[in-house]
Amino acid sequence: MLTEFGTVWGVEASPLALEAARRRVGTSAHVSLGTLRGLGLEPEPMFDVITLFDVLEHLDEPVSALSELRARLAPGGRLLVTVPAFQFLWSVHDEQNQHRLRYDLRTLTTQLSQAGLTVDFWSYYNTLLFPAVAAVRLARRVFPGNPTQPELEASQGIANGLLTRLFSAERHVVTRRSIPFGMSLLAMTRAR
Repeated sequence: MLTEFGTVWGVEASPLALEAARRRVGTSAHVSLGTLRGLGLEPEPMFDVITLFDVLEHLDEPVSALSELRARLAPGGRLLVTVPAFQFLWSVHDEQNQHRLRYDLRTLTTQLSQAGLTVDFWSYYNTLLFPAVAAVRLARRVFPGNPTQPELEASQGIANGLLTRLFSAERHVVTRRSIPFGMSLLAMTRAR
């Protein structure tokens, strides 16, 4: 989708995920193996927009990584970040995905500010399922069951289509105003 606006670069830390990404985008985007430290891009380009979708929660030093990305922003550039929300929703899903933290607005904006970024817009999202997911996760603390059982198996067919429509319906609200709760959190920032 982003290729209509310019050249797109992607960085993937996993060789397996890198191969999947290359199959998916073909030659429309440049995807390379690397991490937030040493992006693997030569020469090191400056970017008008950097997206960081569900990455910060995996990092031991998120402020350092954000600072490095801020340094890669062109003048007037933007950084869009998404993270899972609310530590009280911590579950086996987070452990299986090697998360370090689930974020709230204060924690995310503090880290962004420490990295020299100003938040221009924020919103929680994945709001429609929030009550049900929160109830299930909190109930599992009282009635643990099998602690290694995944919460959701891969959705297929009708369920996948329904979930896709639910999640995409929020785009009409999130683009106009901040939502005060949800399963995830996003922030649009710029360098100070």
